[in-house]
Amino acid sequence: MERVAGPHFSIVLPAYNESENIAGVLKNLKLALNQASIFSEIIVVDNGSTDDTPKILNDLKREIGELRVLRIEKNIGCGNGIIKGLDIACGDILCFMDADGQVRSGDLISVYHQLKDNSLDLCKGTRIKRFFNVQREVVSKIYNFLFRILFDSRFQDINGSPKIFTRRFYQEAHLTSKDWFLDAEIMIKAKRGKYAIGDFPIVYLERQGGNSKVSVMTMLEFLKNMFYWKFLLWKK
Repeated sequence: MERVAGPHFSIVLPAYNESENIAGVLKNLKLALNQASIFSEIIVVDNGSTDDTPKILNDLKREIGELRVLRIEKNIGCGNGIIKGLDIACGDILCFMDADGQVRSGDLISVYHQLKDNSLDLCKGTRIKRFFNVQREVVSKIYNFLFRILFDSRFQDINGSPKIFTRRFYQEAHLTSKDWFLDAEIMIKAKRGKYAIGDFPIVYLERQGGNSKVSVMTMLEFLKNMFYWKFLLWKK
């Protein structure tokens, strides 16, 4: 089926119980995109929220014409929500990032221009300053170190966002991870497919409201998936 013409840039924001952040994130994002004159759509995937996120999004649709909302009744993983959002996106350039306000809208625009100006297939943010607690910072460094060793990667921040890529890359990558490993799967497949990859330094802000969805179990899930992809799926 021929794809209907639509916005040049599609941004997918997975949101699970982000009632304290979502309105500010969307308004800042709309302002930044308008100032940069980027024709875009914003797709918020309400990933089974049980707070006021659905009501807030419904109200915001009257204020933000670029906003589309996809409701998933049962949250089976962040990756699943992102893929569902990307599947309905109309843009030639696609993106996803968290809806918690930790990525500055200006940094999103910078990563977008980095991809465009250098004709990249994929470009992502690399967090040069992060407001993590000490435990999470240590775990993150260990995880990224292991990933670089296992997959011979030069990138310092595998889970860094936003991640922006061409529609061609997305269609050819056939992403499958329904959990937090989606970021890593993208980097693995981009390297394996010899796509042009870039990154851009960003500041990762402190969360202003709500709770982080990353836990110790998330980290264990990362490790399990890394070894699974390395030793069972890497050469398929």
